[in-house]
Amino acid sequence: MGTNRVGAWWVVVVLATSALGCTSTKSRCESLCDWLKKCSSTDVTCSDSELDECVDDYKDQKDSCQDAFDDLADCVDDNSCDGVQKECVGEATEYLSKCGS
Repeated sequence: MGTNRVGAWWVVVVLATSALGCTSTKSRCESLCDWLKKCSSTDVTCSDSELDECVDDYKDQKDSCQDAFDDLADCVDDNSCDGVQKECVGEATEYLSKCGS
């Protein structure tokens, strides 16, 4: 393989890895907040300070709670308002189980 091909291959690997599994906690917090704004009857804001607080709260949780939060946020991000109610019940239940007080 020539040097250009090796370099191009690494760029593809890096981009693919970035696209597949590197969703940040802040973007997950934002997804949940946006869903609440669109789909609930409560008055919700998604200010930078509130998103930062969500990230800080996330960091304070156990791994099992963080995993449940990630799964719920990913499901919410993949579905419409109605879809979340149908498709994310298991993730929401797991979140409440792992993260509830």
